[in-house]
Amino acid sequence: MATAADAHASYLNVTLDNYRGQLVDNVFNKHVLSWLLMEKNRTRMLSGGEQIVEHLLVADNDDTGNLAEWAQFPITPQGGIEVAKFDWKQIITSIAISGMEELKNNGKEAILNLLKARVKQSETSLQKLVNDQLLGVQAGGWTSIYDIIDDVAVCGEIDPANEPLWKSQVHDATGETADFATLQAILTNLYNSASDGNDVVTALLGDQATFEMYELGLTPNMRFQMKDKTGSIGFTNLLFKGVPFYWDKAAQAGSVIGINADTLTLVGHKDRWFKQSKFTDSPIDSAHATSGAATFTDARYAVITAVGNVTVNDRRKNFKLTGFGATTP
Repeated sequence: MATAADAHASYLNVTLDNYRGQLVDNVFNKHVLSWLLMEKNRTRMLSGGEQIVEHLLVADNDDTGNLAEWAQFPITPQGGIEVAKFDWKQIITSIAISGMEELKNNGKEAILNLLKARVKQSETSLQKLVNDQLLGVQAGGWTSIYDIIDDVAVCGEIDPANEPLWKSQVHDATGETADFATLQAILTNLYNSASDGNDVVTALLGDQATFEMYELGLTPNMRFQMKDKTGSIGFTNLLFKGVPFYWDKAAQAGSVIGINADTLTLVGHKDRWFKQSKFTDSPIDSAHATSGAATFTDARYAVITAVGNVTVNDRRKNFKLTGFGATTP
């Protein structure tokens, strides 16, 4: 015979499963960088593999040129295509509801309201975790954007010291004058260096202090005309060469990164992409003297996990300014 506890478990599992799509949207729409990675379907779902593989084009095809009438055209194997390999990384959060909370929230509406509060708590934690990992605040997880956009750090198991074409455009402004004119000049050079025809960076992301210096350096009329909102998401930004310039509280101090979003991919495992487990049965219903368990906690648990990482296929088209406003030690 079904019990109230069984009904609660059914409500919880069905509701959590139905919320999965909204959860993914809410996690990635909270902060600028994660939103940029999800925007315009820049994600790729894979079914597995020892690592995530990105195929890179690091040289031109030599068999390209003019062809005179009856001339011989060489057809030779082409090199210049390598692969970058990125490890799968897993993030996880839990949702817990105690037996006492179930008793206090007896009934379908009450237990679903409790679940909503618990999911919101886990959702907020995932939002912070994803953003912190992408911005390098928390190490050991998804690849930090500051490691991807660099000219020294090994990325995708390729060392730029051995592959010059695997370097981003980087400028360390430590010790340089920290004013609007200097900032604008450095960003202009980095932007141009990272550009290839109409293939240019699609967004800039800086820390609050650097963003505010840029904002205050604009004339009042320019500031008013340039300020914009990104779609319906609501990230306030300014424009630099027509490209939106954002800021984030977790961004590295004195930094601005120029992101060519077409070179970046958010990769997920199709079988574990913000997938939630079913809530465990309440242990108090199955606890007995011969169970072998010395102790137990009167609670139900579910976990939400996501396996994936961020990859890049061309570091050259991204740029990074560091050390702006920092003094030489």
